Amino acid sequence: MRFVGNIETEGRGIRIDGHVIGDISCLGGIVVLSEYGIIEGNLSTAFVVINGAVKGNIIATSAVELQAHSQIYGDILAPVVEMHLGATVKGKVETTEDPGSEKFTELRTTARAIAEEARQIRIVK
Repeated sequence: MRFVGNIETEGRGIRIDGHVIGDISCLGGIVVLSEYGIIEGNLSTAFVVINGAVKGNIIATSAVELQAHSQIYGDILAPVVEMHLGATVKGKVETTEDPGSEKFTELRTTARAIAEEARQIRIVK
């Protein structure tokens, strides 16, 4: 399966087994990317478990778990990043535990901007 366009949800979970071209905003929820999943776009969520490929930046307000088959081509910003043996990151990984920090303020602003852009997408049948 291939999906082109931005995805937005709040407080729910998303599991991706296919190819998504676009930004994903899952505020307050969880995103699971399977070993067969690919995201070409930025990802903003509370918690993310990745075992596929992401070509874009990842912003998580809780944690990022990179499983053994993860391939990340972009930056990661989260309070906690867990990286399993075999996972690869070609980008910068930055952690901060202070939700009041400048980086997290920037994170929330970016997440809201991604969510707002996703709201602008119209699906035409």
